[in-house]
Amino acid sequence: MDLSLAGGIVIGLGVLALLLPYQWAVYVMVASTLFGATEAVAFGGIGVLPASLFMLFFILRTLLREDSRAIWASISIGSPGFWLLLLVGYGCVSAVVFPRVLSDSTFVYAIDRTDTSTAQLALQPLGPVSGNLSQAVYLVGECFLYIAVSMTMRRRGASHTIADAFLFLSVLNVAAGAVDLLGGAAGVDLLDAIKTAQYSIIDDASIGSVRRISGTFSESSAFAGFSLPLFAFTANLWLLGYRRTLCGLLSLLTAGFILLSTSSTGYVGLAMYLIAFMSSRTGAITRASRARKLQVIAIGCVLVVLAAGVLVAIDSPIVATVADVVDHTLTNKMDSDSGVERSAWNMQSLVNFVDTFGLGAGLGSARASSFIAVTIGNLGMPGFVLFGAFVWRSIRQPRMRALVMENRIVGHATAQAMMAALIGSAISGTVFDLGPCFYMFSAATFSLLSTSVVRPDRQLRSTVRPSGGVFR
Repeated sequence: MDLSLAGGIVIGLGVLALLLPYQWAVYVMVASTLFGATEAVAFGGIGVLPASLFMLFFILRTLLREDSRAIWASISIGSPGFWLLLLVGYGCVSAVVFPRVLSDSTFVYAIDRTDTSTAQLALQPLGPVSGNLSQAVYLVGECFLYIAVSMTMRRRGASHTIADAFLFLSVLNVAAGAVDLLGGAAGVDLLDAIKTAQYSIIDDASIGSVRRISGTFSESSAFAGFSLPLFAFTANLWLLGYRRTLCGLLSLLTAGFILLSTSSTGYVGLAMYLIAFMSSRTGAITRASRARKLQVIAIGCVLVVLAAGVLVAIDSPIVATVADVVDHTLTNKMDSDSGVERSAWNMQSLVNFVDTFGLGAGLGSARASSFIAVTIGNLGMPGFVLFGAFVWRSIRQPRMRALVMENRIVGHATAQAMMAALIGSAISGTVFDLGPCFYMFSAATFSLLSTSVVRPDRQLRSTVRPSGGVFR
């Protein structure tokens, strides 16, 4: 086992989390997800990220200091946790059994970090690989994280804490994007020291004269996929009046850095999510949101038309640069080597689904280029149905039951963040692991939107204040 400096820092923060108030643990847990290309601990050929390492301390702290009865409430029959538990059970069984029982029955693009040769990108007969173990461990860990967050959400002021923790993460993500942008302009990679994970780091790529932004992640696509749910979260909080100035600024900056990433995942995902954002039924929470949506549409259309007119009129080189970026990321994306390769991965996942009689090749057995294709190819129809039930049960709550206004607002924002994360993963997700943020969003969504009564520990002193406060 190799412990890095980042790993030592995470362990130190984890020990403090066991002793300090729960807010500390929530903030560090959320913030640790930013370091998606930093290796904390290495076990042979498998590296552990800071979020995965701190997750152990967060779960331990919850088990020691929260009400143990909340465990059973979070996984009760019919709840999202119940469906997630069934998914974890099926996923772990499939990871161990299917690659062996169905060995050589189909060919896969394997997930095997122990194989560093170029052969890992070629079709291989189905069999046990390191991806079976790593993906199963991630899924089990994130299931426990879901339960731990669900238990923590029973605390007084938990909705405020989880909201501010993700706003803090958004600030850090924007700051990382700005540092990456400034470093690229100066010809220096200022974030290279924290990109130590055993991944292929592609942080100096460019399209024409435009340098791609990757932030703290290994590539621009990962940065855009991570930023998209944060944009959804901050934009919805702004729409519903929660810390409007801060959330409005963060949503604009996050969207700007998604565009600067020049990632097709970011562009397509942002366009698809904006449709969902504009069509969401937020008027039931606050009527003012309807007028704000119309303002967004009007201002956005006017700015786009004016900017395009000015750039064309002055024959600006920016027009040619933008056209080049759009051509590489959208128009001709499927004709590129990357596009052809990823299309082949998705087609092979469908073949895996058919060859395994709809059961899947086993969790972590095969990569694809869409979360939908990954789920079908690895977990088959049973896994697809179980995951769908988990998501549906998390989001489809009677919004009027959450009588505390802050719960309704934050719960809606976390549900929208879940949707944005799924949109991004459906476009370019290569593995089944959706990351800790997704499961924290889902736990917060169900906890906040399923509240049928006002409990004393969840009440706000007032949602209308003469000045200051969270609603402004």
